[in-house]
Amino acid sequence: MMVPNITSTGTGGGIPGQRGKSAYEVAVDNGFDGSVVEWLASLEGHDGASAYAVAVAEGFDGSQAEWIESLKGEAGVGLTNRGAFVLGSSYSPSDYVFAPGNSSPTSMFICQASGPFVASVAPAADPDRWVEFSAPAGADGSDGKSVELRKTSTAIQWRQVPDGNWADLVLLADLEGTDGKSVELQKTSTAIQWRQTGGVFADLVTLADITGTSGRDGIDGAQYVVSTMSTVTLPSAVTAIRAGGYYTPGDGGAALYKVVASQPAHGGKFQTADSRWWELQASGEVWAQQFGAKPEAGFNNSPAINAATDFLVSKDGGYIKYGPGVYELGAEVTLKSRVVHSGVGRRVTWLRRKDGYLGDLLKTQDFDTLWTGDSANGPNRFGIEHMTIHGRKDQNPTSTGWNIRIYGRAYHIRDVDSEYCCNGGYYSRWGSVAAAWDNDTTDSAGECFIDEFFVQFSRQWPIFDGPHDSQIGRMLVSMSRHFMDALQGSSTFEIGPRASGSQFAQLHCWGDSPEWCLTQYAQAISISDLILDDARAGTGLTGGGLLKMLGSDCFIQGRGVQWGNDNIKGIQLGQPGTATAQRNRITMLLTSVPAVAIDFSDDGGNDIDLTVTAYSSTLNWTGTRHATTTFKYAERGSGAGANDIFSKFGALQVTRQSLRIEPRSSTPTDTWEDGLLYYDSSLKKLRLYNNGVWVNLG
Repeated sequence: MMVPNITSTGTGGGIPGQRGKSAYEVAVDNGFDGSVVEWLASLEGHDGASAYAVAVAEGFDGSQAEWIESLKGEAGVGLTNRGAFVLGSSYSPSDYVFAPGNSSPTSMFICQASGPFVASVAPAADPDRWVEFSAPAGADGSDGKSVELRKTSTAIQWRQVPDGNWADLVLLADLEGTDGKSVELQKTSTAIQWRQTGGVFADLVTLADITGTSGRDGIDGAQYVVSTMSTVTLPSAVTAIRAGGYYTPGDGGAALYKVVASQPAHGGKFQTADSRWWELQASGEVWAQQFGAKPEAGFNNSPAINAATDFLVSKDGGYIKYGPGVYELGAEVTLKSRVVHSGVGRRVTWLRRKDGYLGDLLKTQDFDTLWTGDSANGPNRFGIEHMTIHGRKDQNPTSTGWNIRIYGRAYHIRDVDSEYCCNGGYYSRWGSVAAAWDNDTTDSAGECFIDEFFVQFSRQWPIFDGPHDSQIGRMLVSMSRHFMDALQGSSTFEIGPRASGSQFAQLHCWGDSPEWCLTQYAQAISISDLILDDARAGTGLTGGGLLKMLGSDCFIQGRGVQWGNDNIKGIQLGQPGTATAQRNRITMLLTSVPAVAIDFSDDGGNDIDLTVTAYSSTLNWTGTRHATTTFKYAERGSGAGANDIFSKFGALQVTRQSLRIEPRSSTPTDTWEDGLLYYDSSLKKLRLYNNGVWVNLG
C-alpha cells in the first residue's frame, strides 16, 4: 500500500541535521587533489565550458564566489519523538508518535500537517495529518507478528511486539544527504524507500526483512481480546486474527478466528465494528476460557461452558479443556453427545456450586424427559475426567441438585471426585432390558466406562442404574447421608436393575449412616474385590446390613466389615414380595460378628460361601434356605469349628462333626428309587426306599 512521502522538514525539538558539505568537499572526499579553483576549473559542460560558465548561461546572476557558495545545501531537519499519542495534545509537523494502527496493534505515525494543531482524534483516524509507518500484515496463514518503531539519538529502531528486542533499522547518519539536502521516506508494498529531495527513491530496507517470525495463522493480535472486538475495525485485507485472550491478553482465552460469511449458530464467534463475523478455529479441542470461563470466586461459568459444548457439537465433538482453579457453576451444565469435559486433575481443576444455586450441576441433555422411560436416544460418547465436582451442600442446605445426573450410554468417567453433594452425587440410567438399543449401525457400544471415581459425603445416596454391560473399576462411594439419621431403605450405594451385565472391580462402599451398605438389584453382574464397610440398624428400621442381594445370576466376591455394635446382617438374599434372589454365587469374608451372617429372606437357590472371623454360640443365619442352595459356612476365633458347615445340599448337611438329614413332614416328591433316604419328622424315623416300598429304620 503506497502512503504519502515522509519528509523530514519539521521544526520541532528533534535532533537537527548536520550542515551539508560543499560539492568541493565532496570531491576531495572522493579523491580530488587540488584547490577549489582548480576543482571549479575542472568542471566542464558537454561543450567544454566551465561549470560556472554553464550556470551563467543558464541564468545564474552573481560572481563565481557566490555561485560556489550556492552549491552548499542547507542543514537537514530531524524528527521529534513525542512518545505515545495523547488525545488533546498539540502536535507539529515532523513530530512522530506511537498509537494503535490500522494494520497492527502499535504503529509509528509521523505528522505531515501544514502547521501545529490540537489532536481531536487518534492518528489512525486522521490520515490527512498523520502517516502510518508499520510493517504490513502478510497473507492469511503466514502473517508475521506486528512491528513497532522508535527513534533514538543515533538510529531508527524496530522490534516485534509485544516483547521483542530493539534493533537498529537504519542509522540516522546514513539518512543525511551527501550535499546537505533533506531526506524523504516512503513505504511501498515491498519496502521502505528514501531519497534526497529531488532525487530517485531507493530501497532503505525491504519489508520482508522487518516482519516478525512467521505466525501460525492470521495476524498476531496479541493485544486484542474477544470481549472488546465489537469496538475494533480491522483492515478489509485481514481475514484472520489470533486474539490474545478473552477478557485480557494471556488469560487463557487466546484463539485463532477467521472471517465467515454469516453469523455462526454457536458461541465461538465475535463481530467487529465493521459488522463482519469471525468464527473460532479449533479442531477437536477448545479451552473453556476461550468462551469466557474463568476460575474466579462468584463468577458463573455455566453459560461459557455450555457455549463451548454447543461449539463442539457443531464440529462433531471434541474436548473442553479446563486449567487449574475453581470454576463456579450458577446454572446447569448440559452434557451432550461426543463432548468430553477434561481438567488437569482431581483437586487441581474444580467445578463447584455457586452459592445460592439450587439445581443440578452436570446433567445430560433431555434428562428430565428421558429418565423415566426406555428411550435409546439419550446422549452418548461424552465424558468427564480429571477434575473435582463439589456440591457445597453445607453452604447450600436448601439445594436438592445432584452433582452428576446421566441418562445416556457409551460415556466415560475417569479420575473424578464428586463430593459434598446436595443430593446423591451421581445418578446414571439407561433403558431397561426391553429397550432396543443394540444395533450395529447406530450403536457400537451400550456400556459406560468408569475408573477412579470417588463419590463422597452425599446428602442422599448415589445410584448406578445402567447402562447395561458397563465396566466400573476402582470406585469408592463413602459417607452417604453422613451425620444424618438412618433412613428406611437407604444405602451407601445402589446398583439398579438396568445395570444388568455390568462388571465391577475394586468397588468400596463405606459409611455407617444408611440402613444398607450396598443394595444390588441388577441381573447377571460381576463384582470382584468388593469391600462393604459399615451400615446401621436403628429405631424404626426393619433390618439393615452390608449387602441386600435382590438380583439374580450374579457373581460377587469380597469382604464385609462392621466395626460398630449395631445389630446388622451380613447378607440378605431377596426380599419377600419384592424380589427372589437365585442362581447367585456369593463368596464373602465377614469381619466382626454380625447379628445374622446371612438372612435367607427370599432364597430361590444360590451358592453361598461365608467365613465369619469370630465365634458365635448358635448357627448364624435366619430365614428359609431354598432346597437347591449350596451353603458353606465357617467361623474363626474362640471356639471356632463348633458351628462350621462344610456344605449343605438340599436335605443333607455335612458339618465338621456330623452328618445331618433335614427333617420332612411327608415323603419326598423326588422320583422314588431304591436307596432313597429321608428323616420323617412326624414318625421320628429314618425311612429307606427299598424294593418298591418305604422301610422304617429304627
